Amino acid sequence: MIKNFTIILITIFTNIVITGNTQDFTASISGKQNAIVLTPDNDNDEAYAKNDSTYNDYENGFKCGESKIAFNGIVYNTVVYKGKCWLDRNLGAKSVAKYPKDKESFGDYYQWGRLADGHEEKRSTPSVLLSEIDKPCFSGFILSTTSPYDWHNPQNNNLWINDNKDSNSPCPSGWNVASKNDFDVLLSNNNSSNDLFKSQLRIPASGYRNGSSGNIEDEGNRALLWTSSSSGKKAIALEADNNQVKQKKFVRANGIPVRCVKSE
Repeated sequence: MIKNFTIILITIFTNIVITGNTQDFTASISGKQNAIVLTPDNDNDEAYAKNDSTYNDYENGFKCGESKIAFNGIVYNTVVYKGKCWLDRNLGAKSVAKYPKDKESFGDYYQWGRLADGHEEKRSTPSVLLSEIDKPCFSGFILSTTSPYDWHNPQNNNLWINDNKDSNSPCPSGWNVASKNDFDVLLSNNNSSNDLFKSQLRIPASGYRNGSSGNIEDEGNRALLWTSSSSGKKAIALEADNNQVKQKKFVRANGIPVRCVKSE
């Protein structure tokens, strides 16, 4: 059992209070909320890929597979999978999936390219007013009933571009929304949504939130995760059901969960 943690701030906070015991802790943050890395103090604890700088950032005390990320009230474990470092669950999920239809593991439903502004919450209020700016001034789930079925007018392909300093990425600092290329490894190693659940990433069958009606659909039947990659007027998501795993184009107004991968 890991008994002690070193706290490494990714960004500057005006105030932070950490309390707890050897098994858990509570973090109270005021000011700019971003991410905290929790790294075990015990150097004898086993680390994944100990000598690989792709996973580990020793200068800042980060060891993928050991370090935890505290972000927006949730503590995420980190997982090494197929050459990359991932968060252990969908962004916003209360827990790692215990079974494919575990609702506590579905996480939030993001419209492609939007910040975490409240719209991603499962029961956020729908709105019919499209946004002309990259960061909407309201937190409603924006419905779009006409082509190109996007919450943003005009469309912007660069909202989740990882090297864009003005990116709308909802992930912690130093992490990105997984790209199409990041998910390519899942296509060759998994054949169904059940396979994705059994993988180290424990991807659940979350379904999605329909961008025209605001309703949750295919919950418990399809595993879906946005990628950061756009394609034409749509964006690409990882999709899996009982028979296949593939990457497919979806309209950007749809709300789909996100999985974050560590920046390289």
